[in-house]
Amino acid sequence: MKIAIACGGTGGHIYPGIAIAEGIKEFKPFFITGKKGMACQIIKKSGFRVYVIPISFWKRRLFSLNTLGVIFSNIFCIIASFFILIKERPKAIIGMGGYPSFPPILAGFFLRIKRIIHEQNAKMGLANRLLSKIATSVAISYENTEFAPKNAIFTGCPIRREIGKIGRDDGFSFFGLKDKKTILVMGGSQGSSRINEVFFEAIPNLSEFQILWITGEKDYPTIKSRIQNPESRIFPFIFEMEYVYACANIIIGRAGAVSIAEIKRCGIPAILIPYPFSSDQHQLKNAEVLKDTIVIKEENLSKDSLLDAIFKIKDKEKFPIEVESTERFLELLYTEIKFVFKY
Repeated sequence: MKIAIACGGTGGHIYPGIAIAEGIKEFKPFFITGKKGMACQIIKKSGFRVYVIPISFWKRRLFSLNTLGVIFSNIFCIIASFFILIKERPKAIIGMGGYPSFPPILAGFFLRIKRIIHEQNAKMGLANRLLSKIATSVAISYENTEFAPKNAIFTGCPIRREIGKIGRDDGFSFFGLKDKKTILVMGGSQGSSRINEVFFEAIPNLSEFQILWITGEKDYPTIKSRIQNPESRIFPFIFEMEYVYACANIIIGRAGAVSIAEIKRCGIPAILIPYPFSSDQHQLKNAEVLKDTIVIKEENLSKDSLLDAIFKIKDKEKFPIEVESTERFLELLYTEIKFVFKY
């Protein structure tokens, strides 16, 4: 008995899918995504099989060559999804949002496979809005998720079990750091050149901190060559985020749904710079939901505004965890899946 998980190619879609897959391993979950490279590496490293469909990204311009290409791309990917689902014969397909989830869920509808979709953000994305019309069940991460159907079920955002479970000493040991106040800088799974640039300017004023910096693949060579501080650890990407969070006293980063859920789980004070070009400004909506944080719009981000925010929260203690544990997220979703299957 198998379950398919269809998701977009960013960490915000992939990691909740992996968290779900780890909770339902007895159903032999496999993934369908639309992006080669890091997305496939993350899924394979987590021990799951993955199929890639060549979906095109829609720029939301109705009369354009891109729109025409997206239409043909979707038709091809729906046909490809048919063959994948017929070959694997899953009992259900879970859609985690993003354009690559659309063709597999639609193919699942025509094949009469049970269809569950999950929305991670505070504002439901376009793909999930469309798919909610044909979904067997809809799960949401926020009780007041915008555009969610009335029968949506609040589950929270699934995150990996290890998050929040590693002790501080183990985190410092993993990275070879001292027991000292630590700033974590991360710009999402692709990194953020704007955050990297501004933080680099701020570093001379941050001698009282040690730094864990996840730059993204693009900026890593440049930043690595420019930073000589022995109390800094710089990486293009880190799979073992549970050790990263164990070290952090302050987080500087984007406001993706998974980052928000993991920050909540660990209770770490944060400075959030929502990605300004996210569809429907959903990152800004995510950031506004999280308490005990400072939100800086990217248009207002500068060395001075960032330093001001850092020194405002540098002595804050971890805030009380406001959400259930990862196990509880998975239990809620797993219960709903079982209900849908009528086992």
